[in-house]
Amino acid sequence: MNVKEYIQNNGRWLLVAALGVAVFCYFLFKLPFLMLAREQSQLFLWNTDYLVERLIIPGGLAQYLGEMIIQFYLNPLYGALWYGVLFVIVQMLTYGAFGKPQKWYFWLLSLVPSVVLVYLWTIIHFPMTLTVAIILALALANLVSVLNDKAQLALLIFLMPVGYWLIGPAIILAIIPYLYNKKHIPFVAGLVVLLVGCVVLSARLAPYPLAQLTRGVDYYWDDKKLGSYEEMAFDMRIRRNQASQQEMLNNFSPSTEALRSISTAFSVSDIAMQIGMVNIAQRAAFEAMEAAPNYNKSGRALRRLVETNLITGQTEVALKYIAILEQTTFYRGWAERMKQMAEQPELLNKHQYYHRLKEIYDNGKDVFFY
Repeated sequence: MNVKEYIQNNGRWLLVAALGVAVFCYFLFKLPFLMLAREQSQLFLWNTDYLVERLIIPGGLAQYLGEMIIQFYLNPLYGALWYGVLFVIVQMLTYGAFGKPQKWYFWLLSLVPSVVLVYLWTIIHFPMTLTVAIILALALANLVSVLNDKAQLALLIFLMPVGYWLIGPAIILAIIPYLYNKKHIPFVAGLVVLLVGCVVLSARLAPYPLAQLTRGVDYYWDDKKLGSYEEMAFDMRIRRNQASQQEMLNNFSPSTEALRSISTAFSVSDIAMQIGMVNIAQRAAFEAMEAAPNYNKSGRALRRLVETNLITGQTEVALKYIAILEQTTFYRGWAERMKQMAEQPELLNKHQYYHRLKEIYDNGKDVFFY
């Protein structure tokens, strides 16, 4: 088989692969900051308590897996790779749920969910829960498509309550292959009623309002602009470059919306650390953690709290945060190094950055405020 024949026979899949590479490059080179901003809003832990905490709410498995993916965004290369792979997976599963028809327009239609998700991924607070839920639901739809009628109905009756609790309302997508036969319409209506009943019943079991359970506990995103990353980065740069008060005043642009942003709180914390205001940096880190869109903890905030507590001499508190970070994937190595510093204070005194901040804190005035 020559190259031309290979392309003719596999052109569709080569195009999907090329689009996946394009998605990878887009996020890696155009939006690396977005992945870092999303990672700072959560803390994924490898322990049983964290898993159980997710599984006791509807859609918890999808949320758990989505947060597991987001932890990789600390490295934009890994994050962009995840986006490219997920784009291809969604397209393939959608095409499979359609029954793999040979008509070219069905193949193009199978690209629509992937393209829509790419757009949603560019929204900074859009959680990965919905993406994972769609993938799992489409995977189940592919399983349903290979069964006979009776097995399909039995599996779907089982999936409506169980699947809803594990991945949320997106489980409705598993019904897609069952819709191809017009004789199944009454059964489909019954399955929808069963799913609605599961949603209503879950409102009595889970501490969430019915409206939120209907749309998915963690399917929510907030596309409001909460401050400008460019403006905050510029303000930090002119401060570090010892800009005059007049220059800072000329470039001052107040924004009440930015004050509610998790990124603003992190920027305040970073600036305060740079100029030696350790207590303010610590307070801002607490504020950033409380500003997380879905009330998660934040790995980046805990990292800052480890630093500030070591500098201020609160070693036991720092060790508590270190113990939490040791249960993560990408903060574990750093946490182990900081644990050595907490247990051997002389290492802190030898560290150029932390020693300078500790001297400022120990010898400065009004340390309670700064």
